Amino acid sequence: MLVRGLRVGLLVGILSMVVAAVLVLAPAALGVGDANRGECPASTESSPGFRPSLPDCRAYELVTPPFTFGQEVAFPQAVSSDGSRFSFSSRGGFGEAGDNEVGEGALYVATREASGWNSISLDASATQFQGEFLWGNGESRDHNASLTEALLTLAPVGKRPIDFRYYRRQSDGSLVEIGPVLSPARVASWTPAEGPAQVLYLGASSDLSHIFFTPTQFGNVIPWFWPGDPTTSKFSLYEYTGIGNSEPRLVDIKRGPEEGKDRPSEHPSIITPCGAGLGGGSVYEQGSFDVYNAISSVPSSEQSRVVFFTAFASTRCQGPLIANELFARVAGARTVAISEPSSEDCEACDIGEAAQKEGPQNVEGLPEGAKFQGASADGSKVFFLSQQKLFGGTRGESGSNLYEYDFNAANPHRKVSLIASAMASAGGVVRVSEDGARVYLVSGAVLVGTGPNEFGAAPQVEADNLYVYDTQTGTATFIAALSPSDKEEWQLIDSRGPVQATGDGRYLLFGSVNKITPDAKGEASQLYRYDAQRTLAEETAGVPRLVRISIGDAKSNNGNNGAFDFTNTQAYTNQANARPTYVSMSSDGSRVFFESSGALTSQALNEVCVYEEEGECLGRALNVYEWEAGHVYLLSDGRDTHSINHTSGSSLVTADASGSNVLIRSDDPLVGQGHGETGQGFTYDVRVDGGFPGSAVPVGCVSECQMPGTASPSLGVPASVTFSGSGNQSFSSPQKKTAARIRAGTLARLLKQCKSKRKRHSRLVCEARARRLYEPLGGHSRSSGRSVRP
Repeated sequence: MLVRGLRVGLLVGILSMVVAAVLVLAPAALGVGDANRGECPASTESSPGFRPSLPDCRAYELVTPPFTFGQEVAFPQAVSSDGSRFSFSSRGGFGEAGDNEVGEGALYVATREASGWNSISLDASATQFQGEFLWGNGESRDHNASLTEALLTLAPVGKRPIDFRYYRRQSDGSLVEIGPVLSPARVASWTPAEGPAQVLYLGASSDLSHIFFTPTQFGNVIPWFWPGDPTTSKFSLYEYTGIGNSEPRLVDIKRGPEEGKDRPSEHPSIITPCGAGLGGGSVYEQGSFDVYNAISSVPSSEQSRVVFFTAFASTRCQGPLIANELFARVAGARTVAISEPSSEDCEACDIGEAAQKEGPQNVEGLPEGAKFQGASADGSKVFFLSQQKLFGGTRGESGSNLYEYDFNAANPHRKVSLIASAMASAGGVVRVSEDGARVYLVSGAVLVGTGPNEFGAAPQVEADNLYVYDTQTGTATFIAALSPSDKEEWQLIDSRGPVQATGDGRYLLFGSVNKITPDAKGEASQLYRYDAQRTLAEETAGVPRLVRISIGDAKSNNGNNGAFDFTNTQAYTNQANARPTYVSMSSDGSRVFFESSGALTSQALNEVCVYEEEGECLGRALNVYEWEAGHVYLLSDGRDTHSINHTSGSSLVTADASGSNVLIRSDDPLVGQGHGETGQGFTYDVRVDGGFPGSAVPVGCVSECQMPGTASPSLGVPASVTFSGSGNQSFSSPQKKTAARIRAGTLARLLKQCKSKRKRHSRLVCEARARRLYEPLGGHSRSSGRSVRP
């Protein structure tokens, strides 16, 4: 009987292998609505991550290490344009992470190599660097555009624990110092009783050659400014250029005779002592909180480099400004008034104190000032909202007016132009294209020259009318009317707008509960793509400008019926709605990626609960989809019903510019082998023509490490570290690791803030986000909550 059982088992095993081979070798026959090409590369079809149902000959590749020592891998900070590198953080000590002191965990870059993905730790060793006394230190790390260099904020061992400096980790792994965070005098006078320095890193140019930060103090005392800084309010804006600096430069410098003086020690003449913020204000208490292209990308000439900033008006300091005003610092040498232009820049503008005092007031009782709304990547065009009267007849009583300042205007005396009036409340700019050619906006006015869209809908007064404005022709086109409940879709949230556009602004991706296209029905939030540049041939052929993206793969599954009603969920952050997350559209607009708890394909999960509390479902399993050429395809496996920190174990992370690489998170083993752990959320690349042969998986960096893109390996942090002015340093023993204590304190503080929210759903969203970022693995304080596995 035993021998017979073995024979039967062997026969079943052979049949299973044959079936598996058929599945691999016949993708066209099994993929419903399959977008696979006629024949996929042999290396892809033979890889464990290949699935016949995936479109475009895609295959799963495990990007993050298969073992992370029980620690969750956080979503990436950045992804390279070609999809070959992405950065993430984790408290798992793999890849030579060493004794990391940052509460958010060690910083890594994962690089795709011939045999698999390799994760390299970018953090410096605790034998050389120490410290926990910089507030928000985990946010003080960044990358250049190609992810081959990194910005780190470190305090050397042997120095005072407050003595943080900015370093650039170069592609060969060496560190060069950019400049100190605090002045030597402030470092010398500091005592541990004062706590961490409140200095926030704000951003950098794409090559890390220019970095911006602000010292601040959430109290009545201002102890962190550099000596000589005349700012008397809470915020001041600093810049470092290049490496080897001993003192930062102030950005908010006046025009005039003192323009050569911009260092605090030179006692420069600044615009206002009330402080300044990058873009519209960023993390500040006032302003528009928008920093989109506030730092121009690396131009062909340093002379054309532009930084946009807001100079604040406040009742708490004696400043000359009546309202917040927008300025530009050009090449670090001259300052241009943007929102209150000179007569040389705008001969028709009506400027003055009387004009500034008109209109609504802010929370301090001051007139509403200018609000930065974005700029072109090269800084040649900038867009701002203002309540004040810049031109005769435009006062903005019914809402802010939108203006454009063009450095390259044909007429140098007409650099400012009015784009639209009666902008929707709380900011009406949806997206500015990277080249500045198009601006998508929401206005309550019927703009001149606009008429009905292709479906016969027309703009209405005081409605949320969505338009696209062409800055080359000066014309606006009506797209659709949005619902008041769509505000979270198009308004700025946490310095990032959910709506996305391609670089040239041709395609816009946005969500709405309104039935914008004829095929949209029901109460679900739908995802739409708009084409601002439909060709004559496409128009003749009847190709619509507006198409609904969140559709199904068959007539019986069209994205409208109740089986996948996107709003029928209490999932945290409401992710079940069809909306973009991070990068969700390819640069040419041909591919769109989104997630939903509803089943849009036959293989997908449909409204499966993964976490419930007190009998109420608070987290549903998400499916990741790709839309291409009018069809929707499932990119996740349609099986992951894990719960990670009360949310779906499967989700969309981001995509590269081409859409060939789509990063998703899943707790399922998608490459034919178990990763040994659950509950961490591993990152996979769903890659066109992807896959690795055999059982290739990420192995991490187990010996010598280097930044991606280098020719030969070097130690993660070399023995020779370049410091400005003092050469190599000797270091004492490392300080005690305190990451867990930092995270616990941060979590407690955030949860306390969440309790102040009146609405239960908002409170749950807030708590889930805090726990996802800072709670120890598997821990949560609600004994009544439980994960649900069908």
